[in-house]
Amino acid sequence: MKIIVSLAVGFVLLLGVILALPFLIDLNQYQDRYKPLIEEALNRKVQLQDIRLTIWPRLGARISGAVILDDPAFSAGPFVSLTSLDVGVKLLPLLSQQVEVEEISLRDPVVTVITNKDGVMNVSTIGAKTSTSSPAEPGQVPDSGGNPLQLLAVFAVDRVSIEGGRLTYRDLSTAPVTEYQAQDVELLLKSVRLGQSPSIHLKTTVLPYNLPVTLDGGFGPLVETLEVQQYDFALGFGKIALAVKGALAGGNLDATLSAPAINTADLPITLPLQKPVQIKDLLVTAKAPYPLKQGVSPLELADISNLSLALVMGDSSVQVKGTVLNGQANVTLSSPSLNTADLPVAVPLTKPVELKDLSVTAKTRVPFIPTAPPLEMADVSDLRVAVALGQSLIHVKGTVLNGQAALTVSSPSVNTADLPIALPLTKPMELKDLTVTASTRKPFNPAAPPLDIADVSDLRVAVALGQSLVHLKGTVLNGQANVTLTSPSMNTADMPVSIPLTKPVELKDLTVIAKTRKPFNPAAPPLDMADVSDLRLGVILGRSVLSVKGTLLAGQANVTLSSPSVQTGDLPVETGLAKSVELRNLLVNANLKGPNARLSNASFQLFDGQFKAEGELSTGSQAPPFRGKIKIDGLQLGPALAAISPNSTVSMSGTAAMDLAVTGRGFTMPDLTKSLEGPGHLRIKNGKIEGINLMEEASALLKVAGLSPDRLKATAFSAIETDVMIKQGLVTVQKLLMDSHDFQATGAGTVGFDQTLNLAVNLHLTPALSQKLAASSPIVRIALKDGRLRLPFQIAGTLQAPAYGLDTKELTGKVQEQVKEQLNEAVKGLLEDTTNPKDLQQQGKDLLKGLLGR
Repeated sequence: MKIIVSLAVGFVLLLGVILALPFLIDLNQYQDRYKPLIEEALNRKVQLQDIRLTIWPRLGARISGAVILDDPAFSAGPFVSLTSLDVGVKLLPLLSQQVEVEEISLRDPVVTVITNKDGVMNVSTIGAKTSTSSPAEPGQVPDSGGNPLQLLAVFAVDRVSIEGGRLTYRDLSTAPVTEYQAQDVELLLKSVRLGQSPSIHLKTTVLPYNLPVTLDGGFGPLVETLEVQQYDFALGFGKIALAVKGALAGGNLDATLSAPAINTADLPITLPLQKPVQIKDLLVTAKAPYPLKQGVSPLELADISNLSLALVMGDSSVQVKGTVLNGQANVTLSSPSLNTADLPVAVPLTKPVELKDLSVTAKTRVPFIPTAPPLEMADVSDLRVAVALGQSLIHVKGTVLNGQAALTVSSPSVNTADLPIALPLTKPMELKDLTVTASTRKPFNPAAPPLDIADVSDLRVAVALGQSLVHLKGTVLNGQANVTLTSPSMNTADMPVSIPLTKPVELKDLTVIAKTRKPFNPAAPPLDMADVSDLRLGVILGRSVLSVKGTLLAGQANVTLSSPSVQTGDLPVETGLAKSVELRNLLVNANLKGPNARLSNASFQLFDGQFKAEGELSTGSQAPPFRGKIKIDGLQLGPALAAISPNSTVSMSGTAAMDLAVTGRGFTMPDLTKSLEGPGHLRIKNGKIEGINLMEEASALLKVAGLSPDRLKATAFSAIETDVMIKQGLVTVQKLLMDSHDFQATGAGTVGFDQTLNLAVNLHLTPALSQKLAASSPIVRIALKDGRLRLPFQIAGTLQAPAYGLDTKELTGKVQEQVKEQLNEAVKGLLEDTTNPKDLQQQGKDLLKGLLGR
C-alpha cells in the first residue's frame, strides 16, 4: 500500500513539475540564438514579443506577437504579423537530443504584398542578400539572390496550418492604386521538409469580388533552393475549376493549365458582354524563365507550346488553337457555323448573319507592338469564310501580310432582301456573279477618304432589277474609281426606288463610262465628283424613241437629246393635253457647269410649226433665276388650242409666229406671277375666232341702242399682230392690229395669268358695212367719219367667259364732234356768205331729226 501511495505521490509530483515547466523555463533566452538565423534566411527584421513552452496538446513553444518587417524599400510597416505561432515538436526525437517539428500553427496572420511603382514586388527580395551589411535605403530595391528555403533546414515540419488569416495585395504601379484582399484564409500544409512533397489545402474569400477561392494539391520534393520538381494543383474560383500542373526548376517555370468549362458569367470581373460565353476544354502548356522578365511585351513573358479551347456562344462555337514561341503568337480559329445572333456583343444588324466554315490562320509580327495599327499587329496567312444571308451566300477569302490586307469576295447571287441592313428600296434587287478583288493601301489609314483606303483591282457584278439587268465593271486604283455600266434593257418599272412617272420607261443600250476625280472629295458638288467620258442610251417611250448622248468633263456636263418623232401621249408625265400630239425632229443641246445650266439649242416641230429655244438657269436656290428666248414659226393655232382645251367656248385658227424673251425666278405659279417678265411679238395670219364674234357682239349692242341691222356673218381675219409685255402676272397687249373682211381692229389692254381680260378694242368698219348701219341709225350716220364707222369696245371677264360692252361715252363724244364740225361749217358759210340761210335752216332741221330719231 505504501508503494502505491509513493508511486501516486511521485506521479503527482512529476505531473506538477511537467505542468510547471512553462512557468519555470524561459525560452526567450534562445531568441538571440535563433532569431538571427531566421532574419538571415528571410532577409527581413523579425520581432518576437514572447516565447513560452507548451505542454498540451503537444510539447512545443508558442510565440506571441510575431512581426516580420517589410523591406524598407517598399514600406516601413510589417510584411507579416500574427497573433500567435505555435510550434509543436516530437517527444521521442527530443529525448535523443534531436528537434523534429511536428506542427506549426499560425493564428490570425496578416500578410501585405506590395508592387511598387517600378512593378517590383516586395516578395521578390525575401532571402535576398544586399551588397552591404547595411539595410536597404527607402526607394532602393536590393538585387535578388540567396536561398529563400533555407528556413526549412531549421524548421522542417509535418504540418503547417493557418487560421483566420488575411492577405492584402496593393499595386502602386497602377493609377488609381488597386488593392485586393484574401480574407478568412485557411491553410493546411503537410510534410513540409526537405526531400518530401508537401500537400496543400487553401480556402479564402477574395475582396472586393466576394469570390470564394480554393486550392488543393501537392508540390515537391522540397530542396534548399526555390525549385519544385513538380506541382499539381486544383484551383477553384467560385464556380470555375482549373487544374495546374508543372515544375519550377533550372530557372524555368513549366505550367499546364486545363479546365473543362469556364463561364464568363462566373468571372469575378465585369466584362462588356451582353450574354455569357462558355470556354470549354481549355488547355494551355507554357514555359517561362523564372523570375519572369521585366519590361517586355506579354508575348515575350512565356512560350506557349500548346493552346486550345472552344468558345461556345449559344448554338455557335469557335475552335481556337495556337502557340506563342519566341515572342510570336500563332493562332488558328475555325468554326463550322457562327451566328451573329449568338455573339455576346451588340451588332447593328436587322437580321442574323451566319458565318459558315470560318477559318483564320494568323501570327503576330515580331517584335509585337500592342499600340501598332491593327493590320501591322499580325499577319493572316489564310482567311476563309462563307457569309450566309438568308438564301444568299457570299464567299470571302483573304490575307493580311506586311500590313496589307488582300480580299476576294464572290457570290453567285445576293438578294438585297437578305441583307442585314435597312436599305431605302421599294423592291429587292439581285446581285449576280459578284466578284470583288481588293487590297488595302500602305500604310493603312482607316480615317482616309473611302477611295484611298483600298485598291480594287477587279469589280464585276450583274444587277438584276426584275426583268432588267445592269452590268457593272470597274476598278479603284490609287484613289481613283473607274466604272463602266451597261444594260441592254432597263425598265423603270423594275427600279427599286419610287419614280414619279405615270407610265414605265425603257432604257435601251445603256452605256456609262466614268472615273472619279482626284483627289476624290465626297463632299464636293455632284458634277465635280467624277468625269463621264461616255454616256449613251435610248429612251423608249411607248412608240417613241429618244436618243441621249453626253459627257461630264472637268465639272461640265454636255447632253444631247434627239428623236425623229415623240408622241406626247407616250411621255411618262402629265402634259395637260387632251390628246396626244407629235413632236418631230426633236433636238436638244444643253450643258451644266456648277450651278449654271445652259440650253444652247432646243428645236422641234409641233402643229406644223417650228419651235426654237435657248436659255440659262442658275440652280442652287429654291426659286432659281432663269432667262430664255423662244421663237415659233408656222404654228397652226386650231389644232394647238384644240389639243390644250378641246371643250373651250373660245378658239382660234390660223398660222402663228411668235418671238418671246423672258426672265424670271422659280417655276411655281406664285413665283412666275411675281417675277416673270419680258417682251414679245405675236403674228397670226389667215384665221378666224370661234366663240368671240366681234361683229355679232357689235350688232347686239347697236340693237340695244334702238337699231336693227341685219345679222352679220362670223368674224374672219387675215392677220392679227401685236406686241406683248409680260410683267407681274399680266400680259400687256400693245399695238394690237387685226385685219378682217368687214373691219379693222386696233387696241390694247391686259390678259392676266388668272385668265382675266381687260381690253379696249376699236372696230373700224368697212365703208360698205358702215353705210349699211348708217341707213338704220341716225346716230351712226352722224358718227361716220370719212364714210367709215369706228366702234369702241370694252372686253372684260375671262378667257373662258368674256364680257363685251360698247364704250358709249366715247361713241357720244364722236357724235358731239361731228355735230360741232357741222355747226362750225354752217357758221363759217354764213360769215363768208357762201351758205343760204334757208339751206342752213333745213340742215338744222335734219340734224335735230337725226339726233331725236325722227
